[in-house]
Amino acid sequence: MKRLVCLCWTLVPLMLMAQPKVSFDKDEAKFGDILWKKPVTATFHVTNTGNKPLVITNVTTSCGCTVASWTMEPIQPGNEGLVMATFDAKQLGRFIKSVGIYCNAADKPIYLKISGTVKETMLEPKVEESKVMKEEPQEVLSPEETKARAKAEAKEAKRKAKEEKRKARELEKQQRKQNKTKNSWNILKMIKSIKD
Repeated sequence: MKRLVCLCWTLVPLMLMAQPKVSFDKDEAKFGDILWKKPVTATFHVTNTGNKPLVITNVTTSCGCTVASWTMEPIQPGNEGLVMATFDAKQLGRFIKSVGIYCNAADKPIYLKISGTVKETMLEPKVEESKVMKEEPQEVLSPEETKARAKAEAKEAKRKAKEEKRKARELEKQQRKQNKTKNSWNILKMIKSIKD
């Protein structure tokens, strides 16, 4: 019985240490003024900062005017996934919508926001505003396009992570090879010094 208790006390901290942790690039996407009936999509980048795979099981929205999509595959430690929310902009006026993320890194949902103002027409922007609008155009995506983009970006993030791991292994291999060469030279020098 004592062994079982000791084993439990040993395993519990280990299980608590090994877990996924979730981090978002932002907690709110502010759209400012947008045009009526011109949907806008907010993209939230999700990073697994833990040491076990992060699984997003569901994403909910506060109303039917917002559709969400997300990275369905487990997000490995250090890797990134996406949560995308598309607002249909069918009602005029100010909006604040919440997006609830259910994942294995938290006991309750994590809420993110999207906000802005839907206007029937847009006034001619000032020179400074037009520069900002040119740099950051608002993209209109259907829910299917949103899901496809999220999947493609997650796949690209996974490919980059694999490439980085491959480069790290290659660098480690080269380092070991250099160390072997140095050791061989040192051994040869020792043998030569012993002979002399």
